Amino acid sequence: MALVDDRGAAEVANSYDALAPHYDAFTEHPNYGTWVRSLEALARRHGLSGRRVLDLGCGTGSSLLPLLELGYEVVGCDVSPGMLKHAASKLPADVPLLVADMRELPELGLFDLIWAVNDGLNYLRDADDLRRTFLGAAGCLRSGGILLFDVNTLAAYATLFAATRIRESEALFMAWVGSGDETPRAGQLAEARLEVFERDALAGAWRRSTSHHRQRHHPLAEIVDALTTAGLRMLAVHGLTEDAVIDETVDEHRHSKAILVATQDHRERR
Repeated sequence: MALVDDRGAAEVANSYDALAPHYDAFTEHPNYGTWVRSLEALARRHGLSGRRVLDLGCGTGSSLLPLLELGYEVVGCDVSPGMLKHAASKLPADVPLLVADMRELPELGLFDLIWAVNDGLNYLRDADDLRRTFLGAAGCLRSGGILLFDVNTLAAYATLFAATRIRESEALFMAWVGSGDETPRAGQLAEARLEVFERDALAGAWRRSTSHHRQRHHPLAEIVDALTTAGLRMLAVHGLTEDAVIDETVDEHRHSKAILVATQDHRERR
């Protein structure tokens, strides 16, 4: 499908197309599968029933694999064709994967669980983008279904987006260079770039690629307002620690992410 006509969507797609071959190496975490299963259990705790899942911003499919192992029927979408190409290479051939902007979803049917993890919503630039995304998700959510998503906190922008972090191996060097503020404000924009150098043994040289990552901190009150406008009701907000532990409440200055759980609000929309 065509993407929403703005430069933001194209920029995100281009950045992740460039990053796609190295995304799994850059984000590798030994507890990732356990974390995904913890999120699924959290959704169950808040009322999830049924087995059909839509993953918004599914990337290379790392979140879909554990869900498949748990017996879910999954559909993935992402704005980056490059990320989906890598997802297709490691997922069963019958898993539907489609290029889609989460603000303008195509007709996909109804799902028991819709989720967007790994800070995809932080690439949305304003409250209107949030509302459009939640409206689309609400239209794909069956009665009683669960929407689960995460967003970066102020702590994440004060650390990850204000620092330089290096990952390297014999054939790969990756430098995440944050240029953000160590004391970010609610609603502030942040930027980082990821420089990747990959050794080409045949050519005897290094190949370089650069991806740019511009995000916005979304204040919780703004998120709740956007959910309400979309006819959704927040059930809970949890905090995620750096070592992937989910706490009952969130502290924006201590937790790296906020995890939000919502469902349909059957009262009249505003």
